Order: sequence, then C-alpha cells, then structure tokens
Amino acid sequence: MPPPIKFPVRISPLYVAELRARVEAIGVVAVAQAAGLARGTVWRQVRAGEGHKATPSAIEAIRRAVDKLDPQAEPTPPPLVAVRGRVHGAWIAFADELTIGDLERELADVVKRHVRGK
Repeated sequence: MPPPIKFPVRISPLYVAELRARVEAIGVVAVAQAAGLARGTVWRQVRAGEGHKATPSAIEAIRRAVDKLDPQAEPTPPPLVAVRGRVHGAWIAFADELTIGDLERELADVVKRHVRGK
C-alpha cells in the first residue's frame, strides 16, 4: 500500500461535475478509450466527491480526451493553474471570491471606462 499523500491536490467538485456532464454526453467508453484509461477509472474520477478522489493526472487525461472527442465545444479549462508568484496568487484568490454577477458588472464598468477614454 502506498504511503498516504501528505499534501493532496484538491480539484473543485464543481469542475469535476462539469467535466462529468461532458463525459456523460460523449460516453464513458469513448472517453476512456481516447484517454487511455479503463472505463471504471474514468467513472471513478468523474464521481469525485462521492467517496472518490479525483487525481490531477487522470482528470487531465479525461479533459484532453473530452476536448479531442468534442472539438466543436468550447475547450475545457485545465483543472489546475500554476501560480506565477505572490501577486498572481492574490489575483486568483480575489477572482475565486467573485460571483458571475460581480464579474459581469466589473467587466461592464471596465468596458465603459475604456470606450469613454477613446
């Protein structure tokens, strides 16, 4: 048995749920074949939060397979983002607290200021 992971990397359950919906729309077997994973592995990974833990490497393989099998859809963002430094980390933390409504209002304000300045 491998030793327990000291600092596990957690993938948001919301991200996994969105990926799961795309996997179900395409088909678990097709995604598994494209990802080079067993069907059961794909299913366990997209059921994270239901007693299963999603692993970054498997989720990334599934994400790439989904994007490959459904090229007409908007690409799925990566499950993990590398932080470039302290300030970048602060921006990510700030953005994580925003709701969609907050973001839309802020973007509208920026667009108004930008258009007015021209």
